[in-house]
Amino acid sequence: MLQEEQEQSIFEVEELQIDYATSGQRFLNFIIDLILIRSALAGIFHFMDMHFELFRSVLYFDGGGMTFNPVNITLDSLLLIVAYTVIEGVTKGYTIGKLITGTRAVQNNTTRPITWKDAFVRSVCRIIPFEPLSGLMAYPWHDRLSKTIVIKTR
Repeated sequence: MLQEEQEQSIFEVEELQIDYATSGQRFLNFIIDLILIRSALAGIFHFMDMHFELFRSVLYFDGGGMTFNPVNITLDSLLLIVAYTVIEGVTKGYTIGKLITGTRAVQNNTTRPITWKDAFVRSVCRIIPFEPLSGLMAYPWHDRLSKTIVIKTR
C-alpha cells in the first residue's frame, strides 16, 4: 500500500499558480526602462562625441547635427540590444523598471529565471518596428518569440 502511494505521488504534477504582471505594470516597466536606458545611451553617445573624432565623423557625416542615418539607427539598435541583454542576463530577468514594479521575466509558464539566450531574443525583438504596440496585447511579441512571460514577484 505504501509503495502504491509513493508511486502515485511521483506522477502527480502540481499545477503551478502564476501571477502574471498587469498591463499597467508592464507599461510602467517600459517607460522606466526606456527613460533610463535611453539616458545611459545618450550619455555614451555624448562621451564618444566629445572624445573621439572618428565617432563624431560617423554621427555627423552630413556636416550638420546628429541625423537619423542608417549608421545611427544601426548603432542605436545594437547598443539597445546589448544593454537589455546584459541587464536581463545578469539579473536573470530583471530590469530597473521590473525591480520598481515588483515584476520579473521568467521562462514560459514556469518561475525559472530566463537564460542569456532568452534575454538576447527578448532584446532583439524589442527593435522590431511597432513592437512596443504589441504591449497592448496580452502577450507582447518579445515575450511570445522568446517564450517568456512577466510575472509579479511581490
